[in-house]
Amino acid sequence: MIQNSQRLIVLIAIFFSLQTQFAFAQESESQPSTKSNEVVEATDIGTAPDQKAIDNLKKFLAGSKWNGTFTMTGKGDKLHTEEYEIVSAEKEPTGDEWVLIAKIKYMKKDVKVPVPLSIKWLDRTPIIVVDQMTIPGMGTFDSRVIIRKGMYAGTWAHGKVGGHLFGDITTAAAAAEKAKTDEKK
Repeated sequence: MIQNSQRLIVLIAIFFSLQTQFAFAQESESQPSTKSNEVVEATDIGTAPDQKAIDNLKKFLAGSKWNGTFTMTGKGDKLHTEEYEIVSAEKEPTGDEWVLIAKIKYMKKDVKVPVPLSIKWLDRTPIIVVDQMTIPGMGTFDSRVIIRKGMYAGTWAHGKVGGHLFGDITTAAAAAEKAKTDEKK
């Protein structure tokens, strides 16, 4: 049971902490930060730059597959593998709230799970945020995950257990292109 709940925690952390691999189509270059070496505080994280960025993020997330690794703090150096798929992603009409439909293997079954979360933005980069979210019967979860250039990385916590997570993201478009290439071989 602990292994399954830890796997679900990592899943939630991943889907709450996304960043994307491609530029979010800002026509103009963003201005460099004047806070070169300062710690980024919550007040530095803003809302989506524009509707085009939101639409690009939805497209990027829908059908994406996440293959990676997670650690468990205090449990040695062992890396645990993970694999998830986001079936769809929808932003709520107002605020930073999203609902991702994730397909996971849980108890040897494929299950689609709606995952409500926040996606904050740092400049043009989305950050999935789960902030002390309690799931009845499972506990409290917390995570921050960024996505950049087809990769994701972040931290996760479930009660007193936590760790790091990181891996690669394959978009639905990239998977379709690979399938075409494989057919031609």
